Amino acid sequence: MLELFELVLNSPYANSLIRQYTLTALCKFAIRLSETSDPAVDHHTQRIKEILDKHSTSQDLEIQQRSVEFEALFSKGGLVNGVLEHMPPPEIRATIMGTGTCNALPRC
Repeated sequence: MLELFELVLNSPYANSLIRQYTLTALCKFAIRLSETSDPAVDHHTQRIKEILDKHSTSQDLEIQQRSVEFEALFSKGGLVNGVLEHMPPPEIRATIMGTGTCNALPRC
């Protein structure tokens, strides 16, 4: 699975936005991986940190910033789990004006 992330990150066809999403997905994958009982978790986590470190010196400032931020999150320990945890979809409510999320509707 990590090979796929590296393939996308190193692809000449991937633009900056795709690389940013891929780095985010890589870090979320690291959190899911740490929740499993796979004996190779430490090896995979180390490889993920190497990938982040490699991109922390990227010419693309957005990629560099995202990599450095994720590296800082991983160094904080338990904080990374809360930041990258699964987010439930927003609740959709029907109103007279149509449907929308609770945050977008007045007096919700």
